[in-house]
Amino acid sequence: MESNNSLGLASIAGKVTFSTEQVARMCGVSRRQLAYWASKGIIPGNEGYSLATIEKTLLLRRELERGKTLKGAVQTVERRLSERDRIGAMVAELPSQNGDDLCRAQLQKTEILLQQLRERLALVPEKEQQTILHQVAGLHLEWLLRHGAVSVPQNGLLFCLYKANEQLDYILTDLPKAI
Repeated sequence: MESNNSLGLASIAGKVTFSTEQVARMCGVSRRQLAYWASKGIIPGNEGYSLATIEKTLLLRRELERGKTLKGAVQTVERRLSERDRIGAMVAELPSQNGDDLCRAQLQKTEILLQQLRERLALVPEKEQQTILHQVAGLHLEWLLRHGAVSVPQNGLLFCLYKANEQLDYILTDLPKAI
């Protein structure tokens, strides 16, 4: 089976662009806000918006909704995306023994985060619980934990676990803490 790189999927994803109106609608921000962010260099713009820009826009909106200033939101998102890229590059270079240790560490972190989620989920109304559980289901953790070690190359599994844990951390920041 060919890898994503040999298929050129990253290259294709980089060429897919969306209009300002499409991105505004998808991300729940105004066209004016997108234009402002692009003019300040926060997001690239003008020739169409890439999938990476849409991801960044969604993350920015989420941080702004949490009450951060634009400057604080940009710093948080940049740090998060930079950390993800750093981990992705590191994972791609791993020898298999180190990968095993890192996979075990990420699996332990997943268990801890899921336990925290179970404890804190009881503190939110049922309607919010459904939304949160839908977000968690979107992480495909069950498939990843059951089949990932067999179906996914080790560096891919490690990156998927890292991303899932990052998202679980993000979900947990919005939940009330257990007393």
